[in-house]
Amino acid sequence: MPPSNQARAPVGRGKTYKRGYVACVSCRARKVRCILGDEPPCAKCEREHRECVFETSRKVGKHRQAPRWSLSQNYVPESSHGQSVQERPSDTCQQDANRTPRVISSTGSEPDPLQVTDSDTHGNPSLSGRVMATILARPRDALDVLFDAARPDVGESPSSQTREQGGPARSKTQMAVSASGLVSVSGLSHPSESVLDLWDRCRFVRQGWFTAQEAVTYLDLFYKYLAPLSPVPTVAYYDHKNHEQLIVEEPMLCCTILMIASRYFVLPGAGGISRSHFIHHRLWQYCELLIRRIMFGQEKYSTAKTRIVGSIESLILISDWNPRSVHFPPETEGWDGELISPAYDRRNRLQTSEDVPLIRWREDVFEPAKRSERMSWMLLGAAVTLGYELGVFADGYSNTPLLANSQHVRVYRARKLLYTYVTQMAVRMGCPSPILDNVLFAPDPSQDNITEHKNRQWEVYMKSWTELTRLMKTASAMFFQSISYVKQQLSSGRYSTLLQHFAPSLAQWHDEFKKSTDTPKVLGPLLLIEYHHLRAYTSALAIQAVVERAVVRGVSWIGDTSRESLDGCVLPHDQDFIRDVILSSSKVLQIATEMAIDGMLRYAPLRTLVCVTSSSVYLLKAISLGAHHTDLHASLHTLDECISALRSSGTDDMDFSLRYASLIEKHVDRFRANFISERVATMNPDHRRYHLQTPEPLTSTQSREQPHMHNATSNYSGQQPTDAFVTPQMDSWWAQPFDPNIAPFNFNGEGVSIGLELDSLDFLLNLPQTQDIPVTIPSSRGKIPSLQASRLRSMVLEAHNDPNKIVAHVCSYDALSSKLCEEAGFPIVFLAGYAMASAFALPDTGYIAFQEVAAKVQEVVRATSVPVLVDGDTGYGGPMNVRRTVEGFARAGAAGIMIEDQTWPKRCGHTKGKAVVSRSEAYARWRAAVDARNEGLDIWIMARTDSLIHGYDEALARAREAIKIGVDCVFVEALPDRETMLRLRKDLDFPVFANIIEGGKTENLSAKDLAELGYSAVAYPWTLVAAKLKSIRETLEAIKGSFMVGKPPTVLSYEEVCEGVGFNRYYEMEEKYQYDGSATGSNGYQWA
Repeated sequence: MPPSNQARAPVGRGKTYKRGYVACVSCRARKVRCILGDEPPCAKCEREHRECVFETSRKVGKHRQAPRWSLSQNYVPESSHGQSVQERPSDTCQQDANRTPRVISSTGSEPDPLQVTDSDTHGNPSLSGRVMATILARPRDALDVLFDAARPDVGESPSSQTREQGGPARSKTQMAVSASGLVSVSGLSHPSESVLDLWDRCRFVRQGWFTAQEAVTYLDLFYKYLAPLSPVPTVAYYDHKNHEQLIVEEPMLCCTILMIASRYFVLPGAGGISRSHFIHHRLWQYCELLIRRIMFGQEKYSTAKTRIVGSIESLILISDWNPRSVHFPPETEGWDGELISPAYDRRNRLQTSEDVPLIRWREDVFEPAKRSERMSWMLLGAAVTLGYELGVFADGYSNTPLLANSQHVRVYRARKLLYTYVTQMAVRMGCPSPILDNVLFAPDPSQDNITEHKNRQWEVYMKSWTELTRLMKTASAMFFQSISYVKQQLSSGRYSTLLQHFAPSLAQWHDEFKKSTDTPKVLGPLLLIEYHHLRAYTSALAIQAVVERAVVRGVSWIGDTSRESLDGCVLPHDQDFIRDVILSSSKVLQIATEMAIDGMLRYAPLRTLVCVTSSSVYLLKAISLGAHHTDLHASLHTLDECISALRSSGTDDMDFSLRYASLIEKHVDRFRANFISERVATMNPDHRRYHLQTPEPLTSTQSREQPHMHNATSNYSGQQPTDAFVTPQMDSWWAQPFDPNIAPFNFNGEGVSIGLELDSLDFLLNLPQTQDIPVTIPSSRGKIPSLQASRLRSMVLEAHNDPNKIVAHVCSYDALSSKLCEEAGFPIVFLAGYAMASAFALPDTGYIAFQEVAAKVQEVVRATSVPVLVDGDTGYGGPMNVRRTVEGFARAGAAGIMIEDQTWPKRCGHTKGKAVVSRSEAYARWRAAVDARNEGLDIWIMARTDSLIHGYDEALARAREAIKIGVDCVFVEALPDRETMLRLRKDLDFPVFANIIEGGKTENLSAKDLAELGYSAVAYPWTLVAAKLKSIRETLEAIKGSFMVGKPPTVLSYEEVCEGVGFNRYYEMEEKYQYDGSATGSNGYQWA
């Protein structure tokens, strides 16, 4: 054998050995010769820049032991059992320190170059010598040196190896959470050689998905963080010794545990996130294959069975922890007969600024939540079917040939688990349960065998959970049998009697739960969350009843301010139930927050997250109807904390709870600001109505002042008097403007669903923007200043700051009428749409176009010297058309422009048939107008909204958003009376515009009255058109009757008309430019 094949004698051993059969993993896999020098890497790995790794597993009779330099260890993490495998007494005596496998460091951390000591620089003579002595003849030589320097095991001294191998590794597994919610594991578990050999034979490991050590790590992490939160008894495989049974006999359960763990934890090393996503996806694909085998009745003739109790446990686990693919639409395969959905929605699909379109919220939050519930429902259905096949629900299941005696305990537990899971999911889905209650009381012929293996804590937990589940089923039968049944109970008022009858059962369960001391500590919060959630959604029937009564009485539009009519819809017993919704929902959120602090909420099952998210919706809807100052502050504080908890406890960036927290956080500030203090806590005993006070906004600062919350676990009583709810000693009452969408249950489907529905948050999306907006308006805007625009802006601002002043004017329609307005002393002229359309003998219904109006503007600017304000209608198209319109009118000489939010074709604001565009489209129009001004010629911009047809709050919200965008003035069209106009002026500390049409929808107020109300400008757009029509008609009638020669009695004299149209001015200028002289032609002829 050549000398190059001789191995150097290891340190501390006199005996040498041949390494003819010793090769690195790469060379052995390719069956090539491994040419090795003094130490790794071998020639092939060095040439290909691969990592040269030697296996430490020793196969008897075939391979020799690997050299000592392959046994170096950088990091030995602790297994999830709380100790490394070397620490176990049973394993310590069987292991040699020299057999410790080499684990490549996967933390990704590098030493700080500024902290390198002398020992670091001088302790690696081979590397430093090679760097100094190597002749860099080719670029590859430099790369070889860099690869050597980056290799983690180069330069380790024998003493360091001895220290690492001299005793058991004792280090704790550290977890790092990324911003997206992924949990990165800093180290891997360290199982025994036999366990690694077992997993090395696993198909997933042999295919390169992950290593044996990573597979064991996944299982250890599952049993440490996830298994304690599930009642599924898979603890037998907690011990590494039982992994062989798991792999060989339980393929479905093994794959399920690996799949679930791979979603929650990121493996260490380069590309950890990408690898974890790949591993999770491949494992889920294999789980799908096994589920199809179960569904199609397929089974392999081997020890690995799928039609066993372990598969039932697997399906239950998947229902608790869904795969990541549930958050994405299904893959398209085959022919889809509906390639275009008839429910296609063009609105709310664009992203503007930082706002995510509503369609993405639907796809990323609501749809995944419903898909999760549907997936869990179908998986549990498959588990039930398999359970019936295996005799789980049979009276004498021990005689079933498919089951061995060792499975009695698992079958006993599977029966209880299936009943509980399936019944709860049926209640949430609004479907009947396929499992009857009698399965819990079926005689058990193997009770003696089961009693010997019973777990006291599991039995106590399942007893409490089963009783709570039966209460849920009872509540579903009492209150939610069908939509027609619920409506009947609400209309008759019988729901209150049923709620009072159901309350003692809930209180009894809670009392027994508090007395129990054997409930597992980690599972107790999950039971309490489900208990308080049950109280919340049953009591929420009172909210549904209030909304139903309000709709019947006509209080059915968004933003209705008639609170007295709404108060008549809230009966005394409803107030008790609504308060119980607030307390119970708040308790759910508090428990979830505590779980997040303990690091448990991240790993909570799906059913728990559904309870938390839906409880937050119930809380918001309950306090929308009204709450006292203390309760309101405490509720909003609890909600803020829970939102933070959900945001910090996401599984990954696609977790629906994380997306839900982002969605609801976006709207809570507007929800908080929309509260108004409408009544004091005193009550008229005769009419039992509340006395109204002046509304005041609830600021964000106020809502966080008092984080106190009442005890939500106190016994419920439906007999509390109404005066206990509202007393003169209590603080003020706060409420939201009424919105029918606060109804907690959706009656549009086939059944009553308790979970999170697609329209659950519509009441938040309809909220107006009500916070105060500080605005400073300069006298000049735009890159190119405009004298007339600055004059107009200054006049309006001066009137805004002085209640004795107002910019009053009559709207004109052409150059002559505008000139007459200026001569009459009006400070500005306004080319209104109604008046200009009349000049074309057309109604104001969108007939006239941009070019016609631009020509009118040029004519009026030529004829007048005062600022010209022009009606830009809708901008004659989309936002880009709006921008072109603003730029065109500014170049034509207009000082100001009005842009409105009507649909096209638009209507006069005081005529019938008008409609407005969505908020997003309106905001886009005004934003385009402001951008055109800021980036070009200055022009004064007024935003007009006709959205009062949808309620005052909608109009106020649009006006506030227009102010934020940067307009100079706002105009809410067709305000009905003085009170509404005053209310708008108080709600907007900003220049506000008004128009008065004689006989129109707005109360006719004088300019002096409007100035006292605080309005900055007022227009009379209809007056000149009416005068023109009347004058022309009367004149025509007079002429038609006599055909007199001379001046008709209804018209001016000829001289007066000539002066009015400008002849006198023309004559004066003609005389000014007169000259004397002769002209000479091309032929030299001259004439005078």
